[in-house]
Amino acid sequence: MLMVGIDIGKTELFVCLDGDEQKAAKPCANTAAGHQNLLTWLHKRGAAPQKTQVVMESTSVYWEVLAFTLHDAGFKVSVVNPAKIKFFARSLLRRGKTDTLDAALIAQYGATMRPACWTPPEADVLELRALVRDRDVIVALITLEKSRRHAADHQAPPSATTQLWSDARLALLEQQVKAADQAISVATSGARALRAPFHRGFEPSD
Repeated sequence: MLMVGIDIGKTELFVCLDGDEQKAAKPCANTAAGHQNLLTWLHKRGAAPQKTQVVMESTSVYWEVLAFTLHDAGFKVSVVNPAKIKFFARSLLRRGKTDTLDAALIAQYGATMRPACWTPPEADVLELRALVRDRDVIVALITLEKSRRHAADHQAPPSATTQLWSDARLALLEQQVKAADQAISVATSGARALRAPFHRGFEPSD
């Protein structure tokens, strides 16, 4: 089984095959086009999907599209908590740190620890997770807007115009919270995997 380590950044991917820095790819863009370039690179190096496991860290949300792309292409995909990679590096007494070295380390971790394979969640669970995330954002915006309004009300003199704008923003946000709650209720009734909200084989980052 070939082992591929991927160090995921917000905009770039650093890839290494079998933990060998001499088998590292040039940085790929963390975009749909970059993902296709990665698939081409793997194919050219004989990393056939049926005999290749790809290991990556659960870095924020930046791993998700790539994980789906690789899974759909037939690769075995493992998504690992970054803390495990960090402790593994300490066990090897590794001192250097570059993106390429990190990708090689992730591949070494995969070869040594053989992490479980990631399984994509069902569509209704994905929808529910997106709704919950967005609702959290809306609630945070409401809190921020109320704080701004409180400060504006204590200005001397208060601006009637900005108060009206604030009232309009709060009304819209409150409306969106209600809509989010309704959508979450519908999604919850259809989600069959709520007892495992992240899905099998996924290790959320701290």
